[in-house]
Amino acid sequence: MGPNQNPEKNTSDPSRIAFFSTLLNILVAGTKGILAWLSGSSALLAFGIKKFAQAHQLSEEIERSILKEIPQVDQVTIHYEPVKKDFLIYAIPVEEDKHKISDHFGDAPCFYLVRISTEGHIVQEEKILRNPYLKEEKGKGIKVSEWLLQNGVDTVYTRKTFDGKGPFYVFSNADVEVMITEDKTIDEIHPKLTEPEIN
Repeated sequence: MGPNQNPEKNTSDPSRIAFFSTLLNILVAGTKGILAWLSGSSALLAFGIKKFAQAHQLSEEIERSILKEIPQVDQVTIHYEPVKKDFLIYAIPVEEDKHKISDHFGDAPCFYLVRISTEGHIVQEEKILRNPYLKEEKGKGIKVSEWLLQNGVDTVYTRKTFDGKGPFYVFSNADVEVMITEDKTIDEIHPKLTEPEIN
């Protein structure tokens, strides 16, 4: 959905064209439900964002760009909120038997991914993916973390903390939750994933 224009204003006004062009150049995939108004020297923008950790940085970028590109605007108000998802994807490192939860992360042979609906907490899909970076010598944890992000993961379960290592920063910047578990098998942890208080 693009920015909503105010029908009471002249949409051919150069300042308005610059305003909406600036927004379209800044707003990226991951934003949703964009509403925008320009009234005199004030601009108001509201949008939903999938990765909430990125919202503050994006808001600052939008404000700087609007003030730079549209001189007559001297006040920018921005409101954002997380986009509600219909499902969440959990990732768990597992051993070759695809059943035992691995004590390792970057060195885990496989990852169990499960998609669960946010309403009703119903399992929609389960799959086992082989770790494509298992034989890498360096940066294995970061590469696996970025690979999991590409698979849309929202929460990662692990038996050990990342203690400020690469994966910690990758997941933190992407607003992905990391949970420590003492469970040893997928069968043990599976019922907890569908409990409403976890989701």
